[in-house]
Amino acid sequence: ALLPLAIMLFSPLSGQLADKFETSMMFRRTKFAEILLMIVAAAAFMSGAGALAIAMLFAMGAQSAFFSPVRTRAMPKYLAIDELVRGNGLCNAGLYSFILIGYMVGGSLIVREDGRMLVGVVLVSASTIGWLASLKTLRAAANDPDLRIDFNWIAQIGRMIGFVRSSRGVGAPLLGVAVFFLLSTAVTVITPLYARDSLNADAFVATTLNGLFAIGAGVGAIFAAGLARGRSGLGYSAASVFAAGVFAMLIATLTPMAAAPEGEKLTTAALFTTAPGLMLVFLFIATSALMGVYIAPLQAAVQRRAPAQVRARIMAAGTF
Repeated sequence: ALLPLAIMLFSPLSGQLADKFETSMMFRRTKFAEILLMIVAAAAFMSGAGALAIAMLFAMGAQSAFFSPVRTRAMPKYLAIDELVRGNGLCNAGLYSFILIGYMVGGSLIVREDGRMLVGVVLVSASTIGWLASLKTLRAAANDPDLRIDFNWIAQIGRMIGFVRSSRGVGAPLLGVAVFFLLSTAVTVITPLYARDSLNADAFVATTLNGLFAIGAGVGAIFAAGLARGRSGLGYSAASVFAAGVFAMLIATLTPMAAAPEGEKLTTAALFTTAPGLMLVFLFIATSALMGVYIAPLQAAVQRRAPAQVRARIMAAGTF
């Protein structure tokens, strides 16, 4: 809950900063801040300070709030209009791939005797690599360098909504993007409970299911990038979200057949070796892949249609 809360609290400010300042500088500074946060998070892991680790999760939500509008509003500066769907698809594929890697690496390292130290080293190393990559970012002029930063949270939310309403064709795809983030956050929170209460599964199955979602989303994002070359891709968005809803209902129907009997635990081995389990694996990947196809054209539509001067604040409104 703290991660999305941080994003909600800081998005009104982050959108303003992303519009006001030069893009490559914002990339470098937000990624450098990530290194500092990961040093503190590593210290929290190694010392066993749970409260500090949770506080760093909130801080990383804030960092994400500042980084996301910089990344999304920058794409029209670096890509041609007909490359935006492909660009969003490839960026999303990279994002979901590293989520999957994070699940696998973090989950396998933390259970080791020296796991806390190893996880801390990985956190600092990964954030440092991200910062080094940001140093290669090409300069791109600010959207609105004369913008005066407003720290009034409520007033700025009102302005962001006003920008969305006054920008033709932006509201519907932005709402679609917001729904995607709502669903993805809800799925991340609910999946461990689903695994425990509906499948009678052990904790590793919950991690596996989230990993399947990451695999599917990455595959879907790449698929969207290939499908939508030279097109808006919005037709694919509509078809994919409808199919994802059908598959989600199939998951609900199949769950009782795949669940372990009362008093037993469903293991990952059983999930991948029984017919209902394999069908559930397929549906999880397919549903997530369809949502990966759904999101990229919507993001590209907002980037195409939003006025450049307020593009980052509009993108931040979608995250909010």
